[in-house]
Amino acid sequence: MILSHKLKLIFFAVPKTGTHAIRFALRELMGEEDEEQVGLFVKKQSSIQVLAEIRHGHIKASELKPHLSSEIWNTYFKFGVVRNPWDKYISFCAFMNKNNPDFKADPKKYIHQIIDRPRARKRILFRPQYEFLYDGNGDCLVDYVGRFEDLQSTYNVVADKCNFTSQSLEKINESTHNNYRDYYDDELKEKIAYFYREDIELFDYKF
Repeated sequence: MILSHKLKLIFFAVPKTGTHAIRFALRELMGEEDEEQVGLFVKKQSSIQVLAEIRHGHIKASELKPHLSSEIWNTYFKFGVVRNPWDKYISFCAFMNKNNPDFKADPKKYIHQIIDRPRARKRILFRPQYEFLYDGNGDCLVDYVGRFEDLQSTYNVVADKCNFTSQSLEKINESTHNNYRDYYDDELKEKIAYFYREDIELFDYKF
């Protein structure tokens, strides 16, 4: 999460959606009073204690909103990025097993098993994306939902809305894997479709 008073924006970092590319770009523009919560590459915590105690940087819009004034919440440009759920799942599996030689030897075996593990489903990196951008009543809390599939255009929109000059995004913390379609059979495709059914409906994704 980034809260920039200088740029008057709030970035909610939905896991596995190119968040570090946007973080790296925004950091160059942030002011001294701006805040970021992140735990990878650098460690920064929010000044809001209850959020700092969460420790990771994937703060939900519903978690931050109660701690901000209505003026800030209503006037700052709030955004996040989403990704094709079938692609995001493969990226999650590859990231969590990047140092596992058995996974590299037979990735399909692990990819077909991880979806059935309750512990994996509870991980913040695995959770459905709408949870980060919507409240419990199903209302979207952000002004703009960008797309990982066209991340540069997403960042260009943010730059235009917040009146700063855009720049070319770097590729940061990429997972190493083949095209996500290579790993799927019909059974796995349907399991992912069910688990991420709200994401698929709200953000209009297809396999």
